[in-house]
Amino acid sequence: MIGVLLGLSLTLVAGSDNSPSIAQEAPDFHSGPWPDRSGDYPIRQTYHGMWQVMDTDPQGLNCRGNIPPGQGSAQVIAQFPQDTLLNAVKRERGVFELEKDQRGFPWLRVRLYEKDGKAECWVRANSQFVVPIKPEVVP
Repeated sequence: MIGVLLGLSLTLVAGSDNSPSIAQEAPDFHSGPWPDRSGDYPIRQTYHGMWQVMDTDPQGLNCRGNIPPGQGSAQVIAQFPQDTLLNAVKRERGVFELEKDQRGFPWLRVRLYEKDGKAECWVRANSQFVVPIKPEVVP
């Protein structure tokens, strides 16, 4: 019984009327990162691999080949239709799956499964375009 109680930890905070209320827990690994007020996802130390395209543009979500993203040309190397599932590329060589461009906008590095499967491109890491999803909700 004690182990069950220890496993269930709720944070109580004082409300305006001094009565306790339950504080919301931060998202765990599978919940993915929360976007800020403008919809941008924060750069995190925790990797989240599964994302879904939300962009409603009929031409699809543009994926750019620049590393770091947003610098140099704006070459589009792939386009993903709405509801496409994307796999983020894990951190390697000092590059995270989420990186900021010169303007401070976050970009998500994703894997392209064409040819040898090693190609990558970058999509804007904003909730208007992509959302992190739990692997178990994949249709």
